[in-house]
Order: sequence, then C-alpha cells, then structure tokens
Amino acid sequence: MKFCIIGNGLSSLILAKNLADKKIYIDLFFTSNKTNKPSSRTIGITENNLKILEDWFPRISKKGFKINKINIFTERNLKNEILSFKSDKYYQFSVFEYSKLYKFLLSEVLKNSFIKKISLDHKIKIYSEKFIKKYDIIVDTEIKNKFIKHKFSKKVYKDYDSKAFVTIFSHQRINNNVADQIFTNIGPLAFLPISDTKTSVVFSIYNKAEIDKNKFKKILFKYNLKYKIKKINKVENFSLKLSLLRSYIYKNILVFGDKLHTIHPLAGQGFNMTIRDVKILSNIIDEKLLLGYPIQNGLLNEFEIKARYKNIIFSNTIDLVNEIFKFEKKLPDKISSNLFKVFRDSKILPKYLSHFANKGM
Repeated sequence: MKFCIIGNGLSSLILAKNLADKKIYIDLFFTSNKTNKPSSRTIGITENNLKILEDWFPRISKKGFKINKINIFTERNLKNEILSFKSDKYYQFSVFEYSKLYKFLLSEVLKNSFIKKISLDHKIKIYSEKFIKKYDIIVDTEIKNKFIKHKFSKKVYKDYDSKAFVTIFSHQRINNNVADQIFTNIGPLAFLPISDTKTSVVFSIYNKAEIDKNKFKKILFKYNLKYKIKKINKVENFSLKLSLLRSYIYKNILVFGDKLHTIHPLAGQGFNMTIRDVKILSNIIDEKLLLGYPIQNGLLNEFEIKARYKNIIFSNTIDLVNEIFKFEKKLPDKISSNLFKVFRDSKILPKYLSHFANKGM
C-alpha cells in the first residue's frame, strides 16, 4: 500500500506517526515555510486527547503545562467568576507553546523509518494524473496548497469579521494552574498559563478595525487580574473564520486538519478536533487490519461518515457559545446576572460542558 501526506503542520505529523506505528510506509511531502520558527501561539490539548497522543508520542505530556481549573468572567463581573470548570477526576487541559510542540513532534517523526520526508520545493507536480495513480491514499493538510481547490469548494463558511491577537508574557512566579477567560465588551480574552512564570494571551476582537498591537497591550494590562508582568513577547494576529467542508474526499484524496475544518479559538478546540479525527481514522484502519481487509477499501468513505456529523455538531456548538456571550453584553444587568446565576447554580451544565470539551461528541 502506498500512502502520502501533504503538509508539514501538526496534523500531518501526528497522522504520519500514527500510520507509521502500524508499519504503514508514508511519503510525507513538506513545503518550506516558517512553521518551526519561534511563535507566540499556544495549543491547548484536553486530558482525553493528550492520552490519545501519548500512545503515539510517549513523552509529549512533559512538554505541556497542566491547567486544573478554568474561570469565566464577563465585563460586568471582573472580580467574581460567573462560571468555573474543575474536576476531581481530570485536569481541564494542557497548554503547549506551538513552536516547541512542533519541534518535538517533527523530531519524533523524522527518526521513524516508515516515514520518508520529501520536499515540495522541487516543483513536484502534485495532483498530476501520474501523482494520483502512484498512491492508494493521499491526505492533504496544506492550507496554502491551491491544487484541486475547486473539488472542495462546497463548505459551511462564516467570516467573524474579527481578528485574534496572541502573545506570551513573562511574570513573577505564582502558582499558575488556573486559566481565565474574560468576555469583554469587544471580545473574549483568555489568559492561558504555560508555566509558573509565563502565560499566553489570546484576544479575539469582534471588529478587525478596533485595535492595533499597541492597544492590545493596553487591554492586556487593563484586564490582567493577577500577574506582575516583566516582559511581553512579539504580538501576532490572524483573522477568524468558521469553515467546514461539506465533502471530505475526492477520488483517493482526503482533506484533513485545518484544511478540513477551522473554528473560533474561543475554547481552544481546533487542534483537539483534529486529534479526534486521527483517532477515528486510526480505529477504522485497525479494524481492517484485524479482519485482514485491504486498508484502502472504503477507508475514506467510512471516515467521512463517522467524522463529519461529529465535527459539524462540535464546531457549531463552539460558534453558539460565542454568539451567546456576544448577545449577553446587550442584555440589562439584572437579566444577565440572573442568566448566569442559573448556569452557576446548575450542577449538570458545567460538568456536561467540561466533558464535552474534553472528549467531544
């Protein structure tokens, strides 16, 4: 069986390692980009998903920082959280610096003898008839790859007309295992600890034109509830959108990772969706191997059937949460307070939302 993966992001690396562990030979086509350069981006991985990754990357948990509790605040309730998520059974998630996580995954992938790295810089004719016939399965994770884009043009798409600003700052040492999410009047602002002396910030503004990098720093200080900041790293930003492909496959080609679905970073669940996708694909392959069936027979169709409805429900739930908090800021104080009192006093809702974020559908 000949299998290839196009792209050099996190999704391509974890998928390649998962397949290689099954003794499947992979051609991994890399593009030259700046993925492995230092970045202010961070990745949150839930406990359940981290356990999945530990099967393929045994040392990965040591690269992250565990968060035991999440506090939710609004503009009107900055001193007292309106909701909290905490469990005695599991931690909420682990935060990883993107560039360090990428470097670790890449090192693990490149030393695997079942994975062959091939550069795309030499004008390889991707998706030529000869290329497609060479492989039984092709997985494309490269967002910038425009080839056969028209074959995957049908999608659910929503432009949030928003931009996310991210950075990492250093601060005086504290016991830093609680994440804070503040729903400000101009967008959700998250403080995500990555150590006792470093914290990541993700601020998703509602209107792209409202702030620049300097104003973002002022907002950071305004809503900082507990840190004595020493140094702020480079501020990066990117536009926000919801994108879900309606069709996952064309011939023997499967679209995967961020190319398959992107969601609002509100709950930090984008990469977690991809991990669950890899697990679904992995389970289908394991079943075929156990029964002695050819792996490629029906693999992509089975994956699309099992993964698509879960991704649709999960991504739209995240979008709904974002819309609820946008709507909340328009409500009178009394109604807003009563609404969140119901949420806070409920014993079932916080547990369900925590479980939903941890394990998905």
